[in-house]
Amino acid sequence: MKIAVMGDLHFPSAQGVSRPLESEVLVARDAFFDHFLTKFFAIESDLYVSVGDLTNCGLQDEFVEVFSLIDSHQKKFKLALGNHDLYTHTRQDVLKIIDETVNVAFEKEGIVFAFLETAREQRPDRWDGTLSLEQLAWLEQVVIESGDKTLVVIAHHPPYNTTAKSNHHYSSIEPAIDLWSILEQKQGKGIYVCGHVHTDSIVHHQQWTFVQIAAVLDSETVRVMDIQGDTLSIQSVDVSTEASRVQAQLLGENLEYFGLSPLGVGTPLLQATTVRW
Repeated sequence: MKIAVMGDLHFPSAQGVSRPLESEVLVARDAFFDHFLTKFFAIESDLYVSVGDLTNCGLQDEFVEVFSLIDSHQKKFKLALGNHDLYTHTRQDVLKIIDETVNVAFEKEGIVFAFLETAREQRPDRWDGTLSLEQLAWLEQVVIESGDKTLVVIAHHPPYNTTAKSNHHYSSIEPAIDLWSILEQKQGKGIYVCGHVHTDSIVHHQQWTFVQIAAVLDSETVRVMDIQGDTLSIQSVDVSTEASRVQAQLLGENLEYFGLSPLGVGTPLLQATTVRW
């Protein structure tokens, strides 16, 4: 079972928020995201995943344009929404725009997947994550019912103090929410995949492996997770070119509500690993 995962994409509106993108930046936008998504979906995988912040400000035209690119590849794609995706609209309104469901669990090839919503709605001032009591109860049920099957949780925010920088201000699900008390009930192995912090990180804790991915504009890489029996292999596939790196720099320097984080790009040890259970 192969899963291809992208980090925070931050696809921006041509109209921007307070000002339209300049023509040079718009040309770079169109070329960069078309290139990245083409390379992303060209990777052989059974499921293609976004950990959220697919858009930069959650504007309707951002969702329409980026999903037009995604849908053109006709691959099985699933996402968890990030805080940037919910800056402008409520979660329910976003789901109507993109025709998606969230907080869902399903089984594929003997592996259980849970897509967990952690982002706040319309709160640009609170970019940390949160979970309702209903979500916690739902996740606990998924964890327990998954038994000894491998469980893959996809969420935008990491649990507090797990991955690199997840103990920084607003960089995780809020610390008061004890998510670990639910995760530690897992009987088999668990993989928790997230973004948000724009920092590569792989951390092993008891029966769980936490995989955090840098933002695409900082690191044009795709995480390919291959789960075969008792082995988890995580590879980092670099899809960048000289031209796309120039485009990413130009975009990162000109987008509102975004800043490049080159220090978040990890070494190979923070991007790839093999785990035998």
